[in-house]
Formats: sequence, structure tokens, C-alpha cells
Amino acid sequence: MASSSSPPLSLALKAIVVFHVVNAGLWLVGQTLAVWQYDLVASWGFQTPRELLDGAVVETNRAIGMADTIVLNPVYIMAAAGLLKRQFYGAICSWMAFALTMYWTSIGYALDIAYESGGIKNVPLDAFALAVISFDFAFSVWGSWYLCRSNEVLVWWQKDLLSKKND
Repeated sequence: MASSSSPPLSLALKAIVVFHVVNAGLWLVGQTLAVWQYDLVASWGFQTPRELLDGAVVETNRAIGMADTIVLNPVYIMAAAGLLKRQFYGAICSWMAFALTMYWTSIGYALDIAYESGGIKNVPLDAFALAVISFDFAFSVWGSWYLCRSNEVLVWWQKDLLSKKND
């Protein structure tokens, strides 16, 4: 954990930590829970109701939820924890989380196009969903850029390298 003499995290790094924690929570509810309780999660608005979708789309959503549970949620959690501890692995995990977030938001757009062009029963993304995934994408681009330019992160990297050298 950060020592008491460590300066507080910048507002930008705090925003990145909050982004990771909120996304981990939303993915946990919207994706992980949908693996076992798809209809319940759909009733909360995190997934499209089963009756509005082709059966293959529902099963694909559940499979994606399982993959997200295995890969994405742990990365979000490690990113937030590492940044709070002021460890360089937090920046590395943040870049991974941002890359995966950009990838998955792109999938959201691409699925809409593919389902429509393929005539597959689906509900197109509404304005709110488009706004959320657009924000996630834009924040991920900004967060990746910020971490590359942050002097705080550079100091963590240097400390981590020096501590490994002295081991």
C-alpha cells in the first residue's frame, strides 16, 4: 500500500480508479450474473430480454459473460488495486483494461451492424447504450494516453525497477 508520505493520487488517477471499479461492478452484474441468471439480469435492463433475441444471440451473450468473468473483471480489479497502491502493475493492468474496454465497445457497435445485415433477431443499441459505450471508449483512449504521459506513473515504474535491481 502507499506509504503515509506518498502524495495523494491526482484527480485524473482517482478518476481512472473509479472508472475501473465502476466497470468491474457493472460487468459483474451485467455479464457475470447473466451467465447463470440471464432473465433476471435482462429484467434489470443489463441484457436484452430473451424473447426479443434469436436464441443463438442469448447463448453468445452468456458465453461472452463467462469470458468477461474470467478475463476482464480481474483485470479491472488489479488495475484499481495497483493504482491505489501506487505500483506500476496498476498502470499495466489499466492499459490492459482500457484495451479490452475499447475492444468490447467496438464489438457492441459491430454486433449491431452484423445482426442487422444478417437479418438476425436482435434489438439495436438505444441512445443510452450508445452513449455509455461511447463514453467507455473515449475514457479508455484518454486514460491510456494519460497513463503514458503521467509523471506519477513514471516514478512508480522507476521505483519498481530499482527495487527489483536491489533484490
